[in-house]
Amino acid sequence: MSVRSLARIHLVLALGLLVWRSEAQTKYQLKTGATIEAADFASVQVEGISFRTSGVGVVSKRYRWNEFTTESLRQLLADIQGQKRITVRPTYPRVLQEIQKVLQAAGAGIAPAQPPPTNRPGGANKSLIQPGVQPGGMTVTPAGKNSQLKLQSPTGLPENFARTFDKKESGISYAALAAVAVLLMGTIGLGVYQTVRFYGKIEAERQAAPHKKQQAEMESAQVTDLEPPPPSSPALAPVSPQTTMEPPPSTVGGVRIFTRDKSTFNRRFMEMKMMNFLKLNPAGNEYLVVKVDDEEYWGRRIAGLSEESMALEVAAQNVWEQREVAYEDIDEIEIRPAS
Repeated sequence: MSVRSLARIHLVLALGLLVWRSEAQTKYQLKTGATIEAADFASVQVEGISFRTSGVGVVSKRYRWNEFTTESLRQLLADIQGQKRITVRPTYPRVLQEIQKVLQAAGAGIAPAQPPPTNRPGGANKSLIQPGVQPGGMTVTPAGKNSQLKLQSPTGLPENFARTFDKKESGISYAALAAVAVLLMGTIGLGVYQTVRFYGKIEAERQAAPHKKQQAEMESAQVTDLEPPPPSSPALAPVSPQTTMEPPPSTVGGVRIFTRDKSTFNRRFMEMKMMNFLKLNPAGNEYLVVKVDDEEYWGRRIAGLSEESMALEVAAQNVWEQREVAYEDIDEIEIRPAS
């Protein structure tokens, strides 16, 4: 799968997460006449409440309970009771008590004969505080004639239960943001890895190209260095006029002879035709005889080559010594078998 395809998948997942987090708007009326359109509760505290006003985590300011109209405060009370994530918090009883105080101060009471109208999706509002066990395990005792509402905190909850759920929730959760961040970082990391790998491969091929070319030239030179077949062998295929080849040496009594009029003596000639004598221990039992003017140098090995001359190891009084011989002075070269 390509990097572009992975990026598209991650983008679709992120957008889907944002759409999933979006909710229907609920309206609450303030005493000033302003209307709050809320998607969800952002923070429910004893002092007041703040709302998430859109599906992307925009949070309103905190409103005190006495800032709402009586009908909106009753609706808020019912909506808070229906939120499981709020009813399990340790501050839930104090929140209910604070809302009850505001309603009693307004002369509204806590249990009207008819439930207030609601504009939340799904029909009529849920009932207000009723006797018995409320969501989250809380026990509610109705208020008497001269007593207020009694609330008893739930029991039997794990020790770290309150710490787990008593968190402010605003917009997308931290876990969702972390998941999106990990996906994006993975996409970027994969793209960087593929890019580095691609350009690294190109650089390795570029550096290996000269070595491959040099190796091919060396292999080609070794094939060219093969000695011509003996006279008794079948004739080789005719050479095209465009190809120039060194003429074969003259052979007299098993002696191969290279003369100046048929061969060009230079460094390349020595590397091509005298390859055996360039080895540290020449194979076979042959002598290299180099004729310069009226002298003959008998050698067994070529010690070195330069552009103008060669160093030939020659026999001198039962020892081998090097003799410098210029290519332009050579008249003839013979390869003689040792008798």
